[in-house]
Amino acid sequence: MGTKNLLLIDLKTNYVDVLILNKNGKILETQQRSFDCLKSEHYGAYVDANECLYATRSAINSVILSMPKKQSIDHIGIVGNMDTFLFCDKTSGMVLTPSFFLDDNRAFDIFMTMKNTAIVKDYESITQQQLSWNSLFLNLKWFVEKGADFFPFSPSNNVYMNLELYLLFNLTGLACFKQDVTSASYSGFFDLNKQEYSSIMLKDLKLNKECFPNLVAPFSLNEKTKGFIPLKDGIPIRFMTHSSVKNWLFESNIPVGAFNIHIDDAHIILEQHIGLEINNYDSFPSKSLILKGKESFFCLKDLVSVSKVSNNLLSFSFSDILKKQFSFSNSSAWLVMNAEEFNSLHEFAFINRNVLHSDDSLEYALLEGLFNIVRLKLATFEKSSNRQPHTFYCTSSGFVHDSIWQMCADILQHPLVIMNMNQSASRLIYEINNDGNDDQIDLKPMESKIITPQQDPISSYARYQTWLSYYKKIFKN
Repeated sequence: MGTKNLLLIDLKTNYVDVLILNKNGKILETQQRSFDCLKSEHYGAYVDANECLYATRSAINSVILSMPKKQSIDHIGIVGNMDTFLFCDKTSGMVLTPSFFLDDNRAFDIFMTMKNTAIVKDYESITQQQLSWNSLFLNLKWFVEKGADFFPFSPSNNVYMNLELYLLFNLTGLACFKQDVTSASYSGFFDLNKQEYSSIMLKDLKLNKECFPNLVAPFSLNEKTKGFIPLKDGIPIRFMTHSSVKNWLFESNIPVGAFNIHIDDAHIILEQHIGLEINNYDSFPSKSLILKGKESFFCLKDLVSVSKVSNNLLSFSFSDILKKQFSFSNSSAWLVMNAEEFNSLHEFAFINRNVLHSDDSLEYALLEGLFNIVRLKLATFEKSSNRQPHTFYCTSSGFVHDSIWQMCADILQHPLVIMNMNQSASRLIYEINNDGNDDQIDLKPMESKIITPQQDPISSYARYQTWLSYYKKIFKN
């Protein structure tokens, strides 16, 4: 028998979406609640885990009240960016710290101390990740060495969680202390060959394995709710996974070499399917693991952080820019950003050789600058994977106007396959059925459209080279 109604909890940076999906993936009801993102002069950006939990509970309650009486919640799933960490008392469930965002500069000094030492090579060979001050490893090192001074407890006697796991922990009455392997592979604290948290790094941090969750496949949680009002006890919790997995669910079989460009309200995330062999390189993008039902593969991974650059330039959010229509501009204005992988301090320069400029020209320059960085990073991907990406799949967390994808196609000079992400919920239902004992359902082709380059290759290349010359002068000299 196929799945019935799924309660999907999707945690974002400062809000949570709670949705009810039927067995075909159709959204029956949705509720959203926001929570505050705060900043401390002592320990950087964070969110109150209890406020997030309250927001989630409120959204679930509203969804239940809006459901017809004959409808029920039969399964639960959790999706999130897994970009926070906190410490919790495992016995009582009491939160001992704020939920710290990894995207912060709190560990910068530790990074600068370590970056030219032999430890970096050991780190990269184990994790297949580039050392970053935004990594879980350096953030935990900061907490053990400095952050713990602000909180009266011993980290080694308590447990580490991200915000998504803290939610799962409470949904199960403090019974489930598990994390999916895919999310762990993004952490920068994971032995990619052994597919477990690195014991060498645990020793370096003076933390024991009991501080960290047991690792499982994303769609194999097999837990049940307990004591979480307003949900009934005994509802199966079928999966908890990194949001990146959802970006790869558009096809049942994705060929090696496929490239995914994902845009959300804070990043452009790049991943290339490289199969199941891990090769070491002197210079490489970080790697991560994707599990899709019974299929798994490694990805080269990189990202471009955009929100802070956008906020410094404009009075409205990046997500608002993504909704606008743009036409090709041959203006003499360029936005140049620091493209160093994972370690950008959001440095940028605006070069304007026009007499006048408006918000529209700034927005266009921002988007063009971001896609130029994507083109720059593609060269590193091609060198590391030893193959040119043959298919560019484009996904997004929100609405992105076709004219913006057109700009991307013109800069990359490659056709883009734009996926209709409104159907992604049906893929989650399919993954549940494939991984469990339920009868499989037919997977209909996901709607997509192809956007081909309109700008001629010569003028596209010339404009990119102008941007690249500014980039090298500002950030490479």
